[in-house]
Amino acid sequence: MGWIIALIVGGIAGWLASLVMNRDASMGIFWNIVVGCVGSVIGNLIANQFGIGGSVKEFSIVGLLVAFLGAVVLLAIVNLVQPGRGPEQVDTGPGGANSSATGISMRLLKVSVLCASAVWWMALAAAPAHAQGAKATSPPEFARRMEHLKPGEWVWAPDVSPTGPIMVYVDLSRQIGIVYRNGVRIAATTVSSGKAGHATPTGVFTILQKDAKHRSSTYNNAPMPYQQRLTWDGVALHAGGLPGYPESHGCVHMPYGFAKELFAITKLGVTVVVEGDAEKHVRTSDNSLLVPFDDKGRPVDRTPLSGGEQYRWRPQLAPSGPLSIIVSKLDQRVVVLRNGIEIGRSVAEVNDDDPGSHVITMILRDGKPRWVYVGLPGHGDDEGREVDEAIVNRLRLPRPFYEKVKAQLAPGTTILVTNSRVAEGPPEHLTVIDAVMPKP
Repeated sequence: MGWIIALIVGGIAGWLASLVMNRDASMGIFWNIVVGCVGSVIGNLIANQFGIGGSVKEFSIVGLLVAFLGAVVLLAIVNLVQPGRGPEQVDTGPGGANSSATGISMRLLKVSVLCASAVWWMALAAAPAHAQGAKATSPPEFARRMEHLKPGEWVWAPDVSPTGPIMVYVDLSRQIGIVYRNGVRIAATTVSSGKAGHATPTGVFTILQKDAKHRSSTYNNAPMPYQQRLTWDGVALHAGGLPGYPESHGCVHMPYGFAKELFAITKLGVTVVVEGDAEKHVRTSDNSLLVPFDDKGRPVDRTPLSGGEQYRWRPQLAPSGPLSIIVSKLDQRVVVLRNGIEIGRSVAEVNDDDPGSHVITMILRDGKPRWVYVGLPGHGDDEGREVDEAIVNRLRLPRPFYEKVKAQLAPGTTILVTNSRVAEGPPEHLTVIDAVMPKP
């Protein structure tokens, strides 16, 4: 459907440009479409310098105007090569009209190809070196590069932390994706998430499927290189367009080179945390963080704690897999997921006034398990710092629930402390009975 819209929008843009540039008499439907589509490429190159842009693959006023602008520029170049002919200038002698139209069409084709090639090489030449995948060898160098990423740019620093469990964090508000290994940031990239009406869901996910040559079964067999599925209803990480704003149908688009590097180091079950709001540009969302579908694509029924119920523990629902724990300061709840499936839920007392989000992961340090902070955007100073007792004392849990969770902890376990909800609407207020403070 996208290519049909592209042909229609391109044709309209090319036709309008031909009227403005007095070329309508020498062009037909085919050349209007060619001029409009090539014009879209030229127009986006110009418009992106001012922070705007639009695609002909979906109808929008901005996309049409950008394509029209580019088409006018293209025809202006054509006019330099061959001045425009009005109807009164067309040769009406034997074979004159046909030969004239054919000559103009060939010149237009040549100029279109030359312009498209020139725009392509100009875009490559204008891109900074690290847009192709800059390498960093130290945390300070990595941090400097990460703070100045532009659409399509990424940085990869695998030597900063060469081994350990992988975790991926996607910040929809800033359109940034970050990869952590053993609790240390090793890569960052710009992303493009779901546009209005196709918002990327937030939550704690696990990679369910990997396919380097995947094609969409929903959108005209469109290529989705290095696809890593997060939900069974179609949301995934994969290489895709990066215009500098949310433009996907729900997936998280990444640069091709970054998607390839990430694909090589992940495996099924790796945790992917998606947070934020691409439209409102806030750091957290009021929507539930939990995955809304099961592995069959069916909506998950998440029954809240009620009637004095302190906790729920059902480890048999997912006997094995990576463990993710969500601590919701807004709901005063703790939810435990294994392999993306909820196996536990508890009331909690979280005495933390910090409005931001924090991620804590268990790593092995000096041969012993340790809880350390992951340096999320805005909390770069946290990175690699061990969680101290004062921080842990801000959380109180029912003693039986704490003991059950503690028995399941292992290196790679991730804890997300957030203001986002883990319930639909405000939960029932429940006091923690027989509370215990976790030990760091």
